[in-house]
Amino acid sequence: MRRATRSRLGLAPLELVLAIPLVLFVVALSVIMGAVSCWKIRAETVARDAIFSRRWPRSWRANEPLDPQEPEWRVANATRGDQRGPQLPELDNPVFQNPLLRGPLPGIGVNSQMLDPTSHARIGWSQLTRDVPTLKRLGPYSLNDRKFLVDGKWQYWQLGYGSNGSRRLRQLYDLLNLPAAASQKSQYKQAEQQTISVYMKPEMFVLDRDDEFIAWRGTAPDFHPRLGVLCALDPNVVAPRVQQLLARIDGQPRAPRAVGQGVPRNMANAFLSMYQQQLQYYQSQMPPDQAKIAELKQKIKILQDFLARLN
Repeated sequence: MRRATRSRLGLAPLELVLAIPLVLFVVALSVIMGAVSCWKIRAETVARDAIFSRRWPRSWRANEPLDPQEPEWRVANATRGDQRGPQLPELDNPVFQNPLLRGPLPGIGVNSQMLDPTSHARIGWSQLTRDVPTLKRLGPYSLNDRKFLVDGKWQYWQLGYGSNGSRRLRQLYDLLNLPAAASQKSQYKQAEQQTISVYMKPEMFVLDRDDEFIAWRGTAPDFHPRLGVLCALDPNVVAPRVQQLLARIDGQPRAPRAVGQGVPRNMANAFLSMYQQQLQYYQSQMPPDQAKIAELKQKIKILQDFLARLN
């Protein structure tokens, strides 16, 4: 044993010299792994921030973030929320493939994109290229991280509706082209064309496009009576509203709260007020236009007599 000990004397410094490069190499690799891991976590944070900085109402523009971004990040962006998103295996659930939601249905067209959970999925990504802190010969490393966020809550404005009162079925199903509704649709189209043809006649312009009002005030009043929003199939609910509309048209009382001035009275009062204003204007001119004044007085008397008969 003494001979073996004596034979290894002086080998420890040699072993240390041989082990130092290996130890330093391991330490350098540990530093590199620590730095890359740190920047990897930062890349994930930037990708998430890219999504949340563009969610409504933070920003109205998809490519203009409100939050400042660090200059070292080459790309930190997020896709727009109104485009079809990626295929997400996490949302591959049979519930979202129900024929009532995605189709197909016999004889009925279904908007399969309307209730797609990925239609408002946002994607945030970040990219960074840096040199390694040690062992430069290994070259730079790149990070490219992406994060996903399902941001669609199927609110009315995300589904293309005008308000919460809009009918959902009209957007989800193609109900106007059903074979069973072909005859009703043709009847409706025919009635619509007849109404439009009557409305475009010159004698109907007085209701909302009168030339005298436009020449005097710049705009014409709209004398059409308004019924308001009504969506019901119960005759007991519809009938009183129809009576109210008829009362607003002719001014004749029909039921409680079903009374109004009527279109003839409203139009007569509006024209009478305009002619009286014109009469004051022409009477104040020097010299006054007697022919125009006489014409206006005649129109005013006709309207006053008409209102008297209505009373």
